[in-house]
Amino acid sequence: MIKYLSIIFLLVFLSGSCGKDNKENENESYQSLSRSVDKNQFESAKFKVKVSPENLTGQWVSSENNSGFGLSDGGIAVSINNPKSEYNSWELIENKLILNSTSGKNKNSEAFKEIYIIRDLYKESMVISPSNNPDERFTYIKK
Repeated sequence: MIKYLSIIFLLVFLSGSCGKDNKENENESYQSLSRSVDKNQFESAKFKVKVSPENLTGQWVSSENNSGFGLSDGGIAVSINNPKSEYNSWELIENKLILNSTSGKNKNSEAFKEIYIIRDLYKESMVISPSNNPDERFTYIKK
């Protein structure tokens, strides 16, 4: 009987210590991750979304000057606090956002396209670059 109790005690002790090692390893992994990644990057990475028309619809404004554009279903676009351009439609081709607009509001207004490369798309923000200047970055916040 004592022999069986000793074996049971030994098994309980070993199973308890194995779980302890796993928790220590998990804690070490998390600490290593938190040292290598900035907390804000770690948090925002959780909300990164696929570049798709569904994830682009909404009002996007720059935090610098509170201007931007609204993208609606069916390819309809509008300008937000932007008197220089009047957006009328948009389309997505791969990771490129194409805004079709007219400059000015008179008879001599010209139609043109603004093409942006979507660098990062998160649930609540987007980073884009003009296709003719890919090193430049603009951040827009979804309202």
